[in-house]
Amino acid sequence: MYLRSGKSKRTAPESKKSFQIFEIEQNIDEISSDESTGINSENESCESSMSSDLEESNMTESDGESTEIDESTNEDEDANDDWLDVEKIPEIFDFNGCEGVKQNWPSNIAPFEAFSLIFDNVLVEKIVKWTNHKAKILRSSRTSRQSTMRMWKDTDAQEMKKFLGVCIVMGNVKMPSLRHYWATNFIYNHPFFGRFISRNRFEAILRCLSFYDNTDDTSNRLHKIKNVVEHIVTNIQEIYSPGRNLSLDEALLLWRGRLFFRQYIPNKAAKYGIKLYELSTPNGFILNILIYEGKGTVYNQSSSHAHGVVQKLMDPYLNKGHVVYIDNFYTSVNLAESLLQQKTHIVGTLRKNRKFNPKEVINKKLAKGESVWKRKGNVVVGKWKDKREVCMISTYHEFKMVNWKNSRGIESMKPNIIIDYNQFMAGVDRADQMMSYYSTPRKTVRCADELLLTEMLFDGFFNDLNVYQIAALLSCMVFEEKTEILPKLSEELSKPLKTMQEFAKKIATVSKETKLEIDEKVYIEKFRPNLMDVIYSWTKGKSFSEISKMTDAFEGSIIRSRAPGSSDEESPNSLKLSNNRYLTVSEFKNKVDIRVYYRNDEDGEQKPGKKAPVYRRMNGKKLYPTWI
Repeated sequence: MYLRSGKSKRTAPESKKSFQIFEIEQNIDEISSDESTGINSENESCESSMSSDLEESNMTESDGESTEIDESTNEDEDANDDWLDVEKIPEIFDFNGCEGVKQNWPSNIAPFEAFSLIFDNVLVEKIVKWTNHKAKILRSSRTSRQSTMRMWKDTDAQEMKKFLGVCIVMGNVKMPSLRHYWATNFIYNHPFFGRFISRNRFEAILRCLSFYDNTDDTSNRLHKIKNVVEHIVTNIQEIYSPGRNLSLDEALLLWRGRLFFRQYIPNKAAKYGIKLYELSTPNGFILNILIYEGKGTVYNQSSSHAHGVVQKLMDPYLNKGHVVYIDNFYTSVNLAESLLQQKTHIVGTLRKNRKFNPKEVINKKLAKGESVWKRKGNVVVGKWKDKREVCMISTYHEFKMVNWKNSRGIESMKPNIIIDYNQFMAGVDRADQMMSYYSTPRKTVRCADELLLTEMLFDGFFNDLNVYQIAALLSCMVFEEKTEILPKLSEELSKPLKTMQEFAKKIATVSKETKLEIDEKVYIEKFRPNLMDVIYSWTKGKSFSEISKMTDAFEGSIIRSRAPGSSDEESPNSLKLSNNRYLTVSEFKNKVDIRVYYRNDEDGEQKPGKKAPVYRRMNGKKLYPTWI
């Protein structure tokens, strides 16, 4: 577990990285007990809604920043004297919203008409304009004689709607790759797709598809999709008004390509992707979205990152009497008091180490079934223990213990705050679940990295390299960040790097000769040597704290360059190729293995690939190929 902490008043080591390691050692016992995966292990809805507390409250190693939660200390505060026993019934704001659609829809409205209210003609026309403009730029650049761009004709709104419709249907119809949708053999033949658009035309539009104007400000990392996202969110807020209860949580959009702000969240289904902050209704209808842009993302200059996220997402729905359910990544006494001033209630789990928490609640030891609650104004903070202790905060509830029957018919007493939290918190998770049923990502091109590795393997490139050099070299294929510290490589590292770049140049040259469009310079430069000396030193035995000082790269980037589960006896390096294929390099008892295998992402089991080459060097002898 790699926990991040934001601005803290604790005395910390001078180095930022050593400070984070220090925080892990100091807080690991406290945090693990606070972030329980469920309030009642027998309650299935609880396990679902509370899972996000573990996933995001602990920032994973790929997060480029700590999310700057500056309420993360547990110092003595004079404000603790203001906490009283829960006697007063909190003031409940009147809800002045009206749940439902804001327009008069006919009862028999067609699905396409409903879709057009969100993805309207104005947006489609903009996409058509931007796509045609990008196609014009591509046509003016150098293209081969066989390039489909030479036959390009401008698209229009009608064709663009067909294109988007085909993309949506692809979410229902699963095929191995994009081209299989137009296959004519009896196994994959599906007449729907060819009826509306040809394969070549679909691929041409897909290549030119653009969601932004080239004249837009490119300093924003999201400038390529910002216009479309804002347009869709605006349409949603104009046509639909939610009820009193709202849910705010994180989601992860699958993305395995190169992206500066790509996140790794192991407890999410996608694991790698773009993190979204979402506001939704309890039944999963998304109302507002913020895309996390990586380190430096600021939503409110005067508050913490988490506070700013809540304020930004809730901005269209403040002062209406809404109740927003959120997890302990965001909650704090300060946030609760701030939203009360804007006539908005919050309910959520609470971290024990938040600033201004009542000490009497946090420090009290409870037996199973016991609880303790305190109030300051309209803010109620309490702790209840079932199998684990769970801290809660609410500005909406009067504390009560109520009789609750779980899905197995077993009755027990639970706080009313927890029952409501379990009922209304899972909106974003439900939206993610529905999205997973209609996933549209498809494999379109084969990664050239695997071809490069195969070329180096069969050419005997690894014969004269030790396992430490190989591990360092493979880090060039997984490192994606831009760092200010460029390493001065020794000859034993610079020479293999230069040879690999020559192989990459060869691959790029052959690709261009076969009419594949590839930029030779860009392809070679994507293999970044920034972590070569770091990984080399780590595999040779240096501690993580020592190698962290050798680079300004995020710790998560360093960790990803080494295989999970490596031990002191065996020091492997793992690189994902495609279709759950991995390449590992390991050394154990004078043996060096370079192995390609399949791994099931669900159970982590390693399975040898069919006819996958394995190169072994025994007792200093050269590598020889075998097959498994």
